[in-house]
Amino acid sequence: LDDDALVRTVTCRIAERVGFKALGFDEPGGFTAALAENMPDLILLDLAIGGTDGIMVIEELARQGCRAPLIVYSGLGERLLSAAVRIGEKLGLSMLPPLAKPVEPVALAE
Repeated sequence: LDDDALVRTVTCRIAERVGFKALGFDEPGGFTAALAENMPDLILLDLAIGGTDGIMVIEELARQGCRAPLIVYSGLGERLLSAAVRIGEKLGLSMLPPLAKPVEPVALAE
């Protein structure tokens, strides 16, 4: 989930190269609707999604009982990333280490 089309495209391509079926979303509404139909194996979430706060998406994932591991990423700083991980963990989500933007493609492939 990222509002930047280029980042979304690159992320999906990398995910597909390492064996995932990837779907990209530019806004939370379509993303959360898709979750109702099919729970993903992994979620990558930009914390600054246009006019939406990524923390609200994390809270919605918790409300939906999401069990998919979640990677948050952002160019807004390490403190925000760390806070988002702590919030997700407190809400019972499976949080993986965060990534700072710009994310190097090799970091996504790992």
